[in-house]
Amino acid sequence: MNRKLLILFSIFLMLNTMDTVTTYIGLTSRKATEINSLHENLNSEGIPVQFVLIKNVVLPSILYILVHSCLERVTGNHRIPYYAILVAVIVYYCFVVGNNLVVLGEKN
Repeated sequence: MNRKLLILFSIFLMLNTMDTVTTYIGLTSRKATEINSLHENLNSEGIPVQFVLIKNVVLPSILYILVHSCLERVTGNHRIPYYAILVAVIVYYCFVVGNNLVVLGEKN
């Protein structure tokens, strides 16, 4: 397996795990930890556990399979967009985890 892909995906999985943990902490403490497409905090009772599982287990698995299969077929400089996509997802998850921590740190 490609070492760069393994390192990037390991970072992504760590952030994904942190997102899962902070989301479940937010759900149990009744704080909103998810943001919908309209950038409004969802109330913790409106977030189904299935949504969290799909977002944090199924989607990363699909992402890994797609990126890995594409990188197996592509060589040279054509690999850069696939790495860029993975780096963009990692940056996005940094903001997601940061948002979760900010929301959990707020006092009501």
